Amino acid sequence: MILRSWRRGLTLSETLVAASLTVVLGLVMVKLLSSGLGAHSKGAQSRDAQAGVRSVLSLLVAELRSSAAPPLTDPSPVTPVFWPSVWGSTQELSIPPEYPREILDHANGKDKIDTATNRLVYVRAREDDISGVVAPLDAYVLVELVVPPDQPNVIQRKIYSPTQLRNFLELHDVEGAGGAKTPGWLLNIGALDSATPSGSPEVAYDAGKDARVSFKVSHLTFAPAGDPGRTRYPQIYEPGVFRFEVAVAVQAETANATTAPWPQKNEWSTIREESTEIRIPSVRQN
Repeated sequence: MILRSWRRGLTLSETLVAASLTVVLGLVMVKLLSSGLGAHSKGAQSRDAQAGVRSVLSLLVAELRSSAAPPLTDPSPVTPVFWPSVWGSTQELSIPPEYPREILDHANGKDKIDTATNRLVYVRAREDDISGVVAPLDAYVLVELVVPPDQPNVIQRKIYSPTQLRNFLELHDVEGAGGAKTPGWLLNIGALDSATPSGSPEVAYDAGKDARVSFKVSHLTFAPAGDPGRTRYPQIYEPGVFRFEVAVAVQAETANATTAPWPQKNEWSTIREESTEIRIPSVRQN
């Protein structure tokens, strides 16, 4: 007797079903892996943006705390910050669209909020040897922090020499306490716009590739009596309070995402924003 062993193989239908299941399972695995990598990337972007926001806030606070008021006729408003500043700059001059500026009057017509975007201008004492200083302004330099339109991911620091400083500051009658007008320095922003810093601009902060950084500085003058809930600066303090607002955006979603002075939420994958207020002790009103 001859015994025969029969081995039945897969039919074409079974083969197709098995192949289809393999493809579906493969697509599911790829989808899960892609989703996991996307979530990890999104989390990394969020952490980077948040760290960037805090770094820029720390930078702005440190920069403004290093400011020093240049010598002025006494009595007069004294401020080392000229942009933004309700006293420190010529109000009627317009500026490039990359650096929006807005001045708002409160209801009483006296207190103002002056907000500048992506630009901060202040005066500080020189850090080099000043033993040979002759004129009072020779002991000071002007510092400008800007976000360059062609490099929206960095903040540049530009420093102008004492000689240039004398070209930027002009003596004007400035309205101070009680409406009295006394001589004080105002910044000629047009002269600054056309000037070149004494050295190469420094990169004070870099948000990294495919990112953008924006900041706003608001110069506040207010009478807290109209705001009974205010506890941080409860007393009248003019004009020594400044508000910083910072935004860091990562991974542009549109081609023109970097053209706006402030990142728009629908044009970036991740945006983080934060703000703080500080008082500058060297700002006072005599």
